[in-house]
Amino acid sequence: MAHNSRKLIARLLTEVKRIAGNASLTGSLEDGKQVLINTYNKCLEALQSLPDADLAQVRELGIFAELPRNASIDEVGVAAGLLVSIIKDDEKPRGIRLNGAPFPPNVKITFGDDDDDDDDDEEDDEEDDDDEEEYEDDDEDGG
Repeated sequence: MAHNSRKLIARLLTEVKRIAGNASLTGSLEDGKQVLINTYNKCLEALQSLPDADLAQVRELGIFAELPRNASIDEVGVAAGLLVSIIKDDEKPRGIRLNGAPFPPNVKITFGDDDDDDDDDEEDDEEDDDDEEEYEDDDEDGG
């Protein structure tokens, strides 16, 4: 249940951040600012009440505080963005992922038809030399 609550809170905070950002740019929504402040404060309170070990440090450190009633729309957006980043960061899967699936750490990826890449560079250099000779011959014939 806590995981679903976190997702819901993250969605709400993301929306608060988006609306506050738009309001800041357009200069509108002054009347709706209090709704955003109340929503942020309720989300913070709900997060702090969750028995979630990942958020325990945030609670202990007291990094996030309730926003005052007179907070600016910019402050609301920044606070919501910071708080949602903590929640979403905890939800991000760790490690390398390939098409959404975990990538096995013991797999070696190779390209080409052999494992020895040392001689490939020498072959490429020889091919380049051959190409240069062909161009030199063309220049002598044409010029």
